[in-house]
Amino acid sequence: SDAFRYELAVDLMQKLTDTQNRLELTPMLASIPSGTSLGMSNLLPNNGITADTSGGNLEWKIDGEKTVSTNREKILQTVEAESVTVRYADFVKMNRDEQRNLLKNNIVYIYHNWMDTIGDDITSEHYTFESVKACISQLYDLIERMYRSLNTYSILLTADHGFLFNYETISEASKQSLPSFDKSYKE
Repeated sequence: SDAFRYELAVDLMQKLTDTQNRLELTPMLASIPSGTSLGMSNLLPNNGITADTSGGNLEWKIDGEKTVSTNREKILQTVEAESVTVRYADFVKMNRDEQRNLLKNNIVYIYHNWMDTIGDDITSEHYTFESVKACISQLYDLIERMYRSLNTYSILLTADHGFLFNYETISEASKQSLPSFDKSYKE
């Protein structure tokens, strides 16, 4: 789940706790910069991630493959050939038979990006706390459905990074100029 903070995982875990589930929550230290492009790359199987700056932009790669969302399945398949990726929004639109068929694969990577979509857009970021509730509810429903109706018994939920939030507008006096660099790359 993109931008799903540790504290949100604690809340979700408390909601999921029952006698039938074995739940474990393990924090990890994020890489810097902490953002989707590198965070999701860190969650993919790899023997090292490289930074490619040849085109003037910063692009992360695993075994020569850019780690953009369209390549995640290809990268997973280097480890497990039957792996598939699907967006959460597409998965929940499937009927139960379609979902079961998809889940027959060894690794199914369901990419949930609700938190990041809301919080990373200046036009919607003020809905962050409301979207937290929706995000926890969506993931709870997904996990419960997978466990209770789709015969899935091993689920790993990961987050690539958290988010910072401030209800107050940051004043100009609080802002600082970026230091000058000989060369910088845009991610």
